[in-house]
Amino acid sequence: MKRDLTQGNVINNLVATAIPMMLGFMAQTLYELVDMAWVGQLSSSAVAAVTVFSVIYYLSFVLNNVVGNSSLSLISQSFGAKDLERTERVIEQTLVFKALLAVIASMLIMPLMPRLMGLFTDDAEVIAEALAYGRIRMLMLPIMFSSFTVATALRCVGDAHRAMQIMFVSAGLNILLDPLFIFETVPFLGISGLGLGITGAALATEISAALSFLFGAWMLFSGKSQVRPRLQGLLRLDWEIDWQLLKIGLPQSLESLLRSIGDVFVLRFVAGYGTVALAAMGIVQRLAGFFFVPLNGIMSGGSTIVGQNLGAQQVERAEQTAKVAAGLGVGSMTALSLLVAAFPAQLLRLFTADADVIAMGCTIIYVLLPMLIIAGFAIGLATALVGAGYNFPFLISGVVSRWAVQLPFLFICVQVLQLPFVYAALSFTVAEVAGSSILIVAYLRGRWRTWRVTKPAEQRAETATA
Repeated sequence: MKRDLTQGNVINNLVATAIPMMLGFMAQTLYELVDMAWVGQLSSSAVAAVTVFSVIYYLSFVLNNVVGNSSLSLISQSFGAKDLERTERVIEQTLVFKALLAVIASMLIMPLMPRLMGLFTDDAEVIAEALAYGRIRMLMLPIMFSSFTVATALRCVGDAHRAMQIMFVSAGLNILLDPLFIFETVPFLGISGLGLGITGAALATEISAALSFLFGAWMLFSGKSQVRPRLQGLLRLDWEIDWQLLKIGLPQSLESLLRSIGDVFVLRFVAGYGTVALAAMGIVQRLAGFFFVPLNGIMSGGSTIVGQNLGAQQVERAEQTAKVAAGLGVGSMTALSLLVAAFPAQLLRLFTADADVIAMGCTIIYVLLPMLIIAGFAIGLATALVGAGYNFPFLISGVVSRWAVQLPFLFICVQVLQLPFVYAALSFTVAEVAGSSILIVAYLRGRWRTWRVTKPAEQRAETATA
């Protein structure tokens, strides 16, 4: 269903846009949970291997975010301004530029993977399994980046339902292929599988991403949405747009890079508590992804609406959207936190039968729950920043929360005072308070209200002929 997000009731628009994205993110996160549950049936070392690789993998997403974050504001503002030709050109350039950056990321990271994994663990089995899993994931990185782009493009032009369908296809295929590829005998069904172990989990993920990308590209390039980019547009670079994609996305991407590097050090502190701690943290991180599904939907829907309304010069509607998003964020995270607090052990038993991992995981969950409510309010307001393309506050937030707060907190608690593991878990909530405060202040200062990442067509024409 296609909606004009510059017209009508703001609350209805946000709900209608956010819910499909929530459902799509929920499907993807459900796959990640199911994937971790299947991997957990192999061994605790397999869970630890996926956890270790995930930190390295998200380093590569810095390059995805350079273009991905800026494309959201460029596409939505161009579409809100009714400039369909530019909207289509931005989509084309996002696809080709992201694929190029993914190739660069794979070439840079793959040779360094053994050394990077050695930073977290000296367990030879964990390292071997992480390499088997990780090499396949890195090799297919361009397909993964491209699958994200087609869903983002559809969402930014008000077609959240088709974006959701792409995410459903990816997650559904993953859930079906995982046990078939991992086990020699598929659990519950008793049929023969490929028995590839952790390698099978990686293959299932990448095959699903490739098929969902083809499905999404067909919808986008066949003109089934409100725009129709052209295949020939993928054969050239448009430096005016590409420079915008780099310039707008660089602050938030630098934040992602610094946060990811910080995560390397954070995980190193966690690894000091042993393989059980690594496994518990890996499971809770997957659960946290599920907990953040409502916020991801609100951020995706809200920032799209903000971008379109800023493109249409309707600042008050953009501001109203951010306030509604903040209210929905707090409400949804409060309800979810109460539910999770009642059944933490039951959730963890879905992924492992190891009593020590469950006990440590429960500790992490209780400590992290306040973080969800804080994040709900801050992320809701930050939809205004993302939709405007005003990404500098995210850089400040990431640097302060991870480097100025969390890592010093961990060093003092773990290395100096040698406190129990609960303090390592507490560092995440402490960091979230600091980072969220910066985003809230940035929203209240209001610079995003006059920030524009794309000019009207006539202004661009005047600049080109000047």
